[in-house]
Amino acid sequence: PNMPTNSCNADGSEHFAGFNCGLDNNGNGVHDGNDESCRVSAVPDAVGPARLFQNQPNPFNPRTTIAFEVTEEATVSLKVFDVAGRVVRVLVDGQGYSLGRYEVVWNGRDDQGQQVSSGTYFYGIQTGENRETKMMVLLK
Repeated sequence: PNMPTNSCNADGSEHFAGFNCGLDNNGNGVHDGNDESCRVSAVPDAVGPARLFQNQPNPFNPRTTIAFEVTEEATVSLKVFDVAGRVVRVLVDGQGYSLGRYEVVWNGRDDQGQQVSSGTYFYGIQTGENRETKMMVLLK
């Protein structure tokens, strides 16, 4: 089976949560491998109980929809991070999901209800040991 690859933001230009990012030969962002928390499944048939899709629209203002698919029963966490790797908003906090496709709308606000500034954000799903992360842009 295809194995997940470690990757970061799409253009590889950011230093994300202590990782050095770059581009592989296919133009995918990859980090230096010093930590697993930036793991992204880069293949459509990635192994794991959940699959994360690109948010729509992207760029967005003032809200965006994040979709994910659960391929087997799993406990799911879905969080939004800033470019420094800090949690901005917890969208799903360790909830159990059965097989299916789900959508969560993020309104561009942090956990305290404050509107976040324009910029690049990451959103990540975690199911057990499996993690997947994608990038999105908020434009005002």
